[in-house]
Amino acid sequence: RDQPRSRGLGDVYKRQVISSFKSPQAIDPIEAGKQIYTKGTSPSKSDITAVMSEIKVPGSVLPCINCHGANGKELSEGGVNPSSVQWESLSQSTITNGRKRPAYSISHLKRVITLGIDSGGNALQKVMPKYSMTSTDMDYLIAYIKTLGKEE
Repeated sequence: RDQPRSRGLGDVYKRQVISSFKSPQAIDPIEAGKQIYTKGTSPSKSDITAVMSEIKVPGSVLPCINCHGANGKELSEGGVNPSSVQWESLSQSTITNGRKRPAYSISHLKRVITLGIDSGGNALQKVMPKYSMTSTDMDYLIAYIKTLGKEE
């Protein structure tokens, strides 16, 4: 007799277990970083927060793009002149208004984003938010920052 064999719960369970071991879809770190830079939200849905003037808000309220622009160059507004965040600029030492700023390393960049302290140990203007995010999201953001100014 060639009757179709009904599948038992064991077969269903095996398929569920096997499918749970499939690797999740890989995240493009640059696209993930772009989402953080432009929208202030995490691709993994983790919290990103920004603190400015002792007020904590979601990162989506103060995304990087609002002040640093789409290409990472300074975007002056209301008497505030944010620095360029293009890697080409960040990775060079500069002297601005008599204040020396060494080239940024990755750890300096993480510090300035989270604590508002530049690579020379100087506090940034109070209008620069201090961000809190997972280390993975920080890595994504930095990967994207390294592309700013190189996009066509």
